[in-house]
Amino acid sequence: MMVVGASMEPSLRDGDVLLVDTSGQPPATGDIVVFRRPIGLLVKVIIGTTGGRLRVAGTGLSKTPEQLGPVHPDEVVGIARRIVAPPARWRRLDGLRVAA
Repeated sequence: MMVVGASMEPSLRDGDVLLVDTSGQPPATGDIVVFRRPIGLLVKVIIGTTGGRLRVAGTGLSKTPEQLGPVHPDEVVGIARRIVAPPARWRRLDGLRVAA
């Protein structure tokens, strides 16, 4: 999956290509997830849970968790595990430290 936009900078940049784990492993706080919304697929970091739903946010100047709304676990496509392109950005995504 290719990142479009700057809402996840500096963690992810516009044009980064991600390897996404779609095995169904449950995501945890700090994981970068890909999830479905009516406008398409979004990439955000999990900052916590509320009532069985995930609270997500960008790491840059983006919409707040309240603006994005909670994400039901069934909406999650997968967990981003690596940046695989461009070559200068190759790295593992082991989860981000986030404030609860």
